[in-house]
Amino acid sequence: MKKVLSIILLLSLILSLTACASTSTTTAAPAATTAAPAETTTAAAADEPVTIIVTNGKGEIAAQFDQAAKDFMAVNPNITVEMYSVTVGDTVSIYDKLISAGKIVTLAMVEPYSVNDKYVDTVAPMDGAAWINETTAAFKNAEGQIVGFPFAIEGFGLVYNKAVVEKAVPGFDPLSIKTRDQFVELLDKLVAAGISKPIAYQTEAWSVSNHYSSQFINQAADKNAFVA
Repeated sequence: MKKVLSIILLLSLILSLTACASTSTTTAAPAATTAAPAETTTAAAADEPVTIIVTNGKGEIAAQFDQAAKDFMAVNPNITVEMYSVTVGDTVSIYDKLISAGKIVTLAMVEPYSVNDKYVDTVAPMDGAAWINETTAAFKNAEGQIVGFPFAIEGFGLVYNKAVVEKAVPGFDPLSIKTRDQFVELLDKLVAAGISKPIAYQTEAWSVSNHYSSQFINQAADKNAFVA
């Protein structure tokens, strides 16, 4: 389960993109290098209103993101968080829409592989952030700089036909399946009961490549040499 969890975490990363946060950091740095005026200038900069834009690529959790933004602003009154969530069912990235409209996005939820491809020119390093020491799954760009942090928004699971399984395996307890060997044993019992093909799953290319196959490739000793 730990391996599966690490895959889930890596499937979705929030990446720090060039935006207001980077600007405020750059502006405050020179002030800190001076002696007496440094504290005054830094304090003034900290009190200045700041607006950050965050994009959520998972429309199903838009309400939770909106509430998180409200909670954050309640304790940080000088920071305005503009939340943009994709509409459920919309396949066009909300981040793409905003940058096409000239918006500067601060944080964006995107697919990890796009960091070194589609968005290679827009991500900003996050080296030095406190959270880096709390995870081994931070995402890095081609130069080895940390540009994204992982978080879980979805989980993988198996849905089974209760009537069919319990008929083939009387007294079946789904919580008893905790290892792959136990799962294989269950499948063998189903086959023995006359169910020749006990597994079915979506065959769309994106589901197979982004979800199912990644479960096995991520656990291969040499992921680059893995052949399906």
